[in-house]
Amino acid sequence: MPDLSTNNFHPDDRDRVDEAMRRSEETGAPFGAEYRLIASDGRTVWFHDEAVVTARNEDGRPKVVQACCSTSPSASTSRRSSSGP
Repeated sequence: MPDLSTNNFHPDDRDRVDEAMRRSEETGAPFGAEYRLIASDGRTVWFHDEAVVTARNEDGRPKVVQACCSTSPSASTSRRSSSGP
């Protein structure tokens, strides 16, 4: 998986997403997660992310990752309403 910083992840999601990324990198299993990022203006934005390692280098580290990440304002509003502020 790419070396993604989890600094902008919502604190309640950070460990879970970090673990899912690590597990995907180690096992080759596809990565999939929904999580919140904190935007530079302080807003919380929901993302749905899926990725798969398609090639590795000589030492086994991911070399090529195919990924798709999306967000939806309506999904974000719905999740905020159902999970509280």
